[in-house]
Amino acid sequence: MFRPLLLAFLIMFGLPLAAQDSEEFHFGDDAFLAGKWVTYSSGAIDDLFAAGDRVTASGAVTGSAHMIGRNVTISGGVGENLYGAGRNVTVSSPVTGDAILFGESVMITGAIGGDLRVAGSSVELSGPVGDTALIAGEMVTINAVISGDLGLAAEAVEFGPEAKVLGQLHVYSDDPAALEVPESVIAADQIVLHQSKEWQGITSDREMGHSAPSAWQNFRAMVSKILLFTVLTTIFAALAPNVISGLRERALAAPMRSAAVGFAAISATIGSLVLFAMTGFGILLVPVSIIAAILLALAGYLIGTYVLGVAVTGILGQDLPDSLGARALAAFAGAVAVAILTLIPFLGWLFALVLAWVGAGALFGRWFGPDLGLTD
Repeated sequence: MFRPLLLAFLIMFGLPLAAQDSEEFHFGDDAFLAGKWVTYSSGAIDDLFAAGDRVTASGAVTGSAHMIGRNVTISGGVGENLYGAGRNVTVSSPVTGDAILFGESVMITGAIGGDLRVAGSSVELSGPVGDTALIAGEMVTINAVISGDLGLAAEAVEFGPEAKVLGQLHVYSDDPAALEVPESVIAADQIVLHQSKEWQGITSDREMGHSAPSAWQNFRAMVSKILLFTVLTTIFAALAPNVISGLRERALAAPMRSAAVGFAAISATIGSLVLFAMTGFGILLVPVSIIAAILLALAGYLIGTYVLGVAVTGILGQDLPDSLGARALAAFAGAVAVAILTLIPFLGWLFALVLAWVGAGALFGRWFGPDLGLTD
């Protein structure tokens, strides 16, 4: 079980960290960067997609920035929205639109023009927020003006002299009344107390009074999903071209067998939950099984998306991808095809499952094929 878990983990996180040289791919005005040390410092870029160990954007991004790494630094300004995740995330430049950030340590000194959504162990906010903010963390420090409502779920909160909430303050805690909020931050009658169980997470908009998403918002969400899976699949294909080629060949050669093997592998990983729990002391390994199942399914979904993309581009007359640009095109074609097919009522979700099984089966067969007779 642990070898597929290890490979799945490497696919999602380890490969960008192990690369010694950065890879770059430009499509239109967008830039896709991956490597151990990734730096964007200048150039006319609309949207930026970057992943690696140390990821730095010191040049201006006119569109949106999507960044993931161990250390993520944004110091050049973002013209639209910012999406960042890492162990340490630092935002020292203005973001015109919204910002969604995750990390162990998140420090925000630049101004956020729109909404802020942030979660981390330690969160420091000293840049102004132009709209609402949702902050979750163990230790939260606020020393800036928040123009809209603030939703706050934290074990410890410190308000600096510049802290001020112009909307309402929603406090989510097991003992919300225990939080002391200075009058200089917000008037007492503007503080709304909630129990922790009411906290719906930083992506729950309905609790903050927002209506159901419109057709345009749903379309934007679909486009974002397409771009996200395109980026993740392209990064894997760029950093491990031989691996992705082998997985592609295995899946296309026997898609039904790959799906059956993938179904068995994911089912066995999930079933290990029960076995571990039955041993008593093995219950400590239950989280490992959960993580293994999630990573294996997600890795399978990405691989399946790429395999589908190669099939689609092949039907359109393209040769098998042998360059970064061709692999990125296949990843994009696969992501678009998946997004469209999953819209089919009743059958869409089943297609997504089968796709993940195919990818997971190819991955599992690569590791254990010779031992289990899964190779031709």
